[in-house]
Amino acid sequence: MSMTKKYILLAILVVLILILTTTKVGKELTTKAVETIKGYYKNLTDLQILRATDILKALRKQGVPEKALPFVMAQIALESSHFNSKLASTSNNFAGIKYFGQSGATPSSVKAPASEETKDGKPYARPYANFSTIDSFVKEYLRILNKVGNARPLLAATPAEYAHALKLNRYYQATEQSYAKNIDSLSKMYTPLVNLTK
Repeated sequence: MSMTKKYILLAILVVLILILTTTKVGKELTTKAVETIKGYYKNLTDLQILRATDILKALRKQGVPEKALPFVMAQIALESSHFNSKLASTSNNFAGIKYFGQSGATPSSVKAPASEETKDGKPYARPYANFSTIDSFVKEYLRILNKVGNARPLLAATPAEYAHALKLNRYYQATEQSYAKNIDSLSKMYTPLVNLTK
């Protein structure tokens, strides 16, 4: 089967996942769709694929440029162990965002390491945010990406530009080269899913 035909088939299956009802027939078709996509994303579970699809939908709703979607998905996948970290599973928090009273969030029972925060000059373990929905998470995540500094990662045309903009915004501590390499590798992994859910 050609790659184009495979993409068309997967696109149809992703759409089915997004719109099928809870009828018996719908559940059976959804199961078959997820199984086919899992064949493409062999290392991801059904739940990880559905979370990734929901995040993509929320990112598009917030107006993230199509060109930047693979980079953003790569970064979220990197920060959440492919949408499967404890915070992702229990709090819709796919990027380790701490709680500061954000709209659509409450304090999580999971706290960040005390070494990451200080209060009155002493180490302080601030709770992570527990987001009520993936949409709430995405709004806060994009606010952070756009607020930290002057660089605009969502305008990046390449994984290297995206990583560089994040570094300028002091978003991560790793070396820029290693971070860009991770974003590049993971963006290639998630580009098909981005294309299939257009």
